[in-house]
Amino acid sequence: MVSLFKNNQVSTSIFLLVYILLLRLPAVLGWVSVPVWVGSEFGGPLFRVLPDWLTQAGLPSQIFATVLVALMAFSVHNVVGQYRMTENRDWVAGMTTGLVGSLFPDLLWLSPALLAAVFLPFVFAQIMSMYKRPLAFATTFNIGFWVGISTLFYPPFLLFLVPAIFGVRLIRSYSIHERLILLVGLFVPMFLVWSWAYWFDQTELYWTALNEAVSFRWMIHMPESGSDWWRLITVVIAVLLVILSSGRFLRKQLMQTRKYISVVLWFIPFGLLGMLFFSQPGYMHFGILIPAIGAMLGLSFSSMKNNSLAELLHLVLLACLFGILFYPF
Repeated sequence: MVSLFKNNQVSTSIFLLVYILLLRLPAVLGWVSVPVWVGSEFGGPLFRVLPDWLTQAGLPSQIFATVLVALMAFSVHNVVGQYRMTENRDWVAGMTTGLVGSLFPDLLWLSPALLAAVFLPFVFAQIMSMYKRPLAFATTFNIGFWVGISTLFYPPFLLFLVPAIFGVRLIRSYSIHERLILLVGLFVPMFLVWSWAYWFDQTELYWTALNEAVSFRWMIHMPESGSDWWRLITVVIAVLLVILSSGRFLRKQLMQTRKYISVVLWFIPFGLLGMLFFSQPGYMHFGILIPAIGAMLGLSFSSMKNNSLAELLHLVLLACLFGILFYPF
C-alpha cells in the first residue's frame, strides 16, 4: 500500500481520497460508537457558534470531518513537497496524515481540535518561508494570526505558540520587534471575536467557552478500559516511529531541510503535553497532532529503503486503527 503512494503523479490524489474514505467508512455505516464528547460544549468561541446539525453526531458531522482530514492530508503533502523535505517527492506524507487523522473514533466526527488542526500546515509553511528572509513582518504576523484563529476554535491550541516561536528562531534570528508582531497577530483575531461578542452582548459566552476548554487536570489517569489501552498503545507506537526514525534521516539531509524537519518536530511534544494536562474527554485532543505526526511518519516511510518494513509498519498502524474501532470494551 505504501508503494502505491511513492510517486508524484496527480492521479495518485484520487487514490489518497479513496484511502481516507475507506478508513472512515465504518463510522458512516454505524459500526463505531459515538464518542461522549460530540457536541459544541468542548470547543472555543468560534466552534460554539456553529450550527447544531454540524456539531452533533450525524452524517453532516462525519462528512465535514472527512473533508477536514483530506484537506490536512493535501496541505501536508504540499508543505513537504514545496520545501523539499524528502529526497523524492511523493504522496506518502498525505497518506500517513490521512491514516493518523482516522486512528481514533474521536477523530471520525467533527471536533474543535480537528477544526483547529486544519490551520497547522499553514503555520508550518509560514515558518519555513522565513528561511534567509531578512524582512518578514507580514509572515511573522500571519504565524500568530493562524495560531490565534485555531485557538478560538480549540483554546488548548495556544500551547503551539511556544513551538511556533522556537520554530521561527530555529529558521533564523529575529528581533524583538518581530516577536511583538507575532504576538499582535495572535491577539488580533481574539480581539475581533471578543468585539463581535461584546456588540451582540455575548461576552459571557466568549469567556465561558475559553474557561471550560482550558481547564486543567493535574492528575494523570491510567486507561480504564481495553479501548483506552488500544488508544494509548497506538499513540506510543506512532511517537516511537517518529523518534526512532527521525535521527536516521535527519543526518542525511541538508542543513536547510534539517531545520524544516526540526520545526515540525517541535510541535509534537507540546501537543502530547496537552493530552496529559488538559481535561478534554477521550482522545479528541490528539486531533491537533495530526499534521505534525502525519508529516513525520510520511518522512519516515519515504526514507525507508526497505519497502517491506514500511509496508509492515503501515499494517501495524492499520491493525491498531481497526482494533480501536471494533474493540468491544
